[in-house]
Amino acid sequence: MEGKPDPVRLEVFYDAQTSGGLLIAVAPERLDELTDRLQKDGCLAAVVGEVLPPQDNCRLIACAHTS
Repeated sequence: MEGKPDPVRLEVFYDAQTSGGLLIAVAPERLDELTDRLQKDGCLAAVVGEVLPPQDNCRLIACAHTS
């Protein structure tokens, strides 16, 4: 995130409810197939959003991981 990050907004990255999940990006035409397969295999699967083109007045959060 450019500039000084807002500590309240950053807390979502460290919340136990949002840590450890798996996020998968899939082409829209394959969405139903993947969701059905995951659910049949006993995985909890749900659509949580979609990727859209950039818009004005949006914030970009970039994380750099160093080992």
